[in-house]
Amino acid sequence: MRCVPVLALAFAGAAAAPWRFTSTEAYCSYHCSPYTLSPATDCASRCSTTSRLLKEGSGPVAPIDFITCQRANLSVALTLGDDGLSFASFLDDFQTAVDAMVSGENPVLGACHLASLAPTNASTDPTSLVPTLVQIERCATEVACMPQIKAVLDGADPFLRLLSRSNGNDSGSTLVLVHANASTADALNRLNCTHRILPLPPLMKLTPFARSVSSVLSEAPAMEIGFIGPVSNETITELNAGLRQLTGISDDLLTKHSPKSLYVPSLSNFKVWSTVVTYLSRQDAVVFVTAFASTRHFSEPMPPLLRRLDSQADIVVGVTEAQNYGISGNDITVGITDTGLYMDHDQFDQPGARPFGRIVSTNRKVVSYEAFGDQFDQSENITCGHGTHVSGILLGSSLSKAQPNLGVAFNAKVAFMDIGTQSSRCANLPNVNCPVSLQTPSDVSDLLRNQVRAGAKIFSFSWGTDGDDYSQQARDLDDYIFSNPETLIVIAAGNSGDEGPRSISSPAGAKNVLSVGASMNTVASLASTLNCPNIFNPNSVASFSSIGPTSDGRMKPDLVAPGQVITSSQSLAAGLTTKTTQVCPLQGTSQATPVAAGVAVLIYEWLRDGWWKAGTRDVSNGLKTIPASLIKALMIHSATGLKNRIGPLRGLVTCSFVQQTATSLSYPDFNQGYGLPQLSNIASFGPSAVPKVFFLPNSTTSAPTLRHGGLHTYSFTVLPGQSLRVTLVWTDPPGSMAATTQLQNNLDLSVVLGTTIFYPIASPNGPDTVNNVEVVDVSYAALAKVASSSTSGGIVVEARIAGTSVLVTNTQAYSLVASSSAVASSTPSGTAPTSGATSPNGDNQPSSSSSSSSGFEWKTWMTIAVAVVGVVIVGLLGALLRRRKAPASGFVQTVTPRQMARYPAVVAAPVHVQPERCPFCPFVTPDPAVLVSHVQHLHPEV
Repeated sequence: MRCVPVLALAFAGAAAAPWRFTSTEAYCSYHCSPYTLSPATDCASRCSTTSRLLKEGSGPVAPIDFITCQRANLSVALTLGDDGLSFASFLDDFQTAVDAMVSGENPVLGACHLASLAPTNASTDPTSLVPTLVQIERCATEVACMPQIKAVLDGADPFLRLLSRSNGNDSGSTLVLVHANASTADALNRLNCTHRILPLPPLMKLTPFARSVSSVLSEAPAMEIGFIGPVSNETITELNAGLRQLTGISDDLLTKHSPKSLYVPSLSNFKVWSTVVTYLSRQDAVVFVTAFASTRHFSEPMPPLLRRLDSQADIVVGVTEAQNYGISGNDITVGITDTGLYMDHDQFDQPGARPFGRIVSTNRKVVSYEAFGDQFDQSENITCGHGTHVSGILLGSSLSKAQPNLGVAFNAKVAFMDIGTQSSRCANLPNVNCPVSLQTPSDVSDLLRNQVRAGAKIFSFSWGTDGDDYSQQARDLDDYIFSNPETLIVIAAGNSGDEGPRSISSPAGAKNVLSVGASMNTVASLASTLNCPNIFNPNSVASFSSIGPTSDGRMKPDLVAPGQVITSSQSLAAGLTTKTTQVCPLQGTSQATPVAAGVAVLIYEWLRDGWWKAGTRDVSNGLKTIPASLIKALMIHSATGLKNRIGPLRGLVTCSFVQQTATSLSYPDFNQGYGLPQLSNIASFGPSAVPKVFFLPNSTTSAPTLRHGGLHTYSFTVLPGQSLRVTLVWTDPPGSMAATTQLQNNLDLSVVLGTTIFYPIASPNGPDTVNNVEVVDVSYAALAKVASSSTSGGIVVEARIAGTSVLVTNTQAYSLVASSSAVASSTPSGTAPTSGATSPNGDNQPSSSSSSSSGFEWKTWMTIAVAVVGVVIVGLLGALLRRRKAPASGFVQTVTPRQMARYPAVVAAPVHVQPERCPFCPFVTPDPAVLVSHVQHLHPEV
């Protein structure tokens, strides 16, 4: 038996893992090539011919041909420099290459391909499913092909994935991704309406990598290889054998990461890496190839010595009135998945045994605790566990009643999943940074299952991965929510805002989740000394908050919420069971997410218990089914725009510098999405309350649905001095990691007056073709300019929802919210809407009209028209009776009164620190703005 040298090579995820090679020649080719930035020290002595090294400066290294196209100017070569392999323009170049395959007047699927012609797996079973492209013949009636494709699949694939659409005439191509075996592919090919059937091209499998790759790589990244189904050990063995032959590395390069994906470690030789990537992309069963990303939370610690910040996030998001009326998360269980939960904290403490591995629905606060990681809450460098902190923000409530309730929805319960672990070698050691590893189940159903069993329908995730904003997990969450439309998942957008646009994390980039950025909190105790009140206020987005759009141009984040320095429950060291009431400050989109999730919980209760109808609790008007799209639509509809984004604060800055580097925001935009939610903008309370919004579905009608080509029409009367705001949200079928546009079913919202069309505010010049959230906001003044005749009274307009492209499913359900009251104040307002809308049912086309005066009266008329056959059924719903009874006596009221500065909670007494001195280092400055920027941005732990 021939011995092979054991030679050292470090790779990502291991301290010093050596590679073994099949020969000395293979060793030299890997370690001493110009494509290795750090060659081995023994190249000259071990290798007979040492390749020129970059540092010798004997000319540029030949680029790595990566993508080859029929048009040479579209080909992509990767250039190696002293700093690494350049991917600076790779996403744009990759997109251009893919466009040549699927877009334009004459798209050709073979127009571009991966340059390296590495072999494929020749042993593919013809009965196995493989990702397959179906190209439909371009014509005006191509939509008729979709039912034929579905009939051939016969339910084998739960969803068709649209990768692109033609215009049905002279541009583009409609490509459908399906999972098919050889016989199914043949049957699809025999359809008269299909143009071409072929396995998913290897180049398109790299789409998620193009979305995630950094501009320069000093080392080839570790990769994740996704398969259409579970990967067998035989397949892994066969692929490793192929890689061994190609690379000369005798060790197995592939290991199982999850049942449906494999892991390839980082490589120091870029040429070898490109060969590995090409080889794996060409395997028929592979669905995607992307950079491997680790899950992390999105919080930054703040030392407890920081002077008090009077945080009042409940006021900032307008929930105080709802809480005062008793809406506080009663009988609602929320799913929180995070690093762990310190259950001996007063905010979560409860009698009885701890619910590890079981569900105890009668518990006061924690109804279940699934230890996917362990049973402790840890933190990297200070004792302030992330999971305990975010849980307190969302639903903390004091068992002792001696402390303020910390949570927005303080009477809600939690079904907790612990996904954090920490090495026992460094945990709890002083002045030691001990990373907390986060790992979620690879199957989204496993991620949510036990929390769903505990009754959770709203989930809060303050973690994610950087890079590709539409990862496998994002796609799977879209899939889960589409199949379970009452599931609302609220996710942190990420803390990479200083890196600029397209920094949204995953799974926050999923279409059907609610993605949350961070805005400034209130800083009341600094108001008298802070010299930058125009910037440091709740109307500013935090500098670290990740910025959209997503890689396919969608609006993310959806909203922002207070996340700058939030004080909440503090865990103690892992393993302790000491009772505590301590709090600690953290900041990040991690903290903004539970604030938004708390608002969602209160809206859910508002809908469930019938508060929405007349401002008092009346369960007879409560919604029995509450789709996540409705809660999302209500939150977005309620939101107000912010004015500024704080710029990166580095170095010694002045207040003048802070003002100069702050960015003025438009509305909406990729910094704030649709802005800051205000529950007080959509909800009114008390026996004299009047509704502020109309919405569908409600307790009297089910969710409206549209077919392809259908149209729903709603009529509104807009009075002088007001504006009409209409919000449309639908839960879209999941996209594909191979797609460059993720929207599957396209609905289009517009407001029409005569021949004038007002489009969504995120797409003011035409229909929105990328988002499943659309908002039209038009003022009376704008309507008056285009009215057919001069008027000083109400103007009747139509809001239209068109089923522009509903191809993946037979119908598409949606949620709609409308109002014409001013949605601009962050404080509770009694202003009532002055227009109404009626309620369509099923796949019908409704129309309605309403009017109002200063004394608001809600009169709703419903016209139901079947869009396809044009049959109109007019029905009168009748006037809604104002309710004047007091709140129901059986409603659970909060035990501990809430105070102005309670949420997120702060230390009971202010900690006074001289404004010119940093509380945890010798830094001194006379400018409070300089001190704030120093504390929040210059310390490693801030």
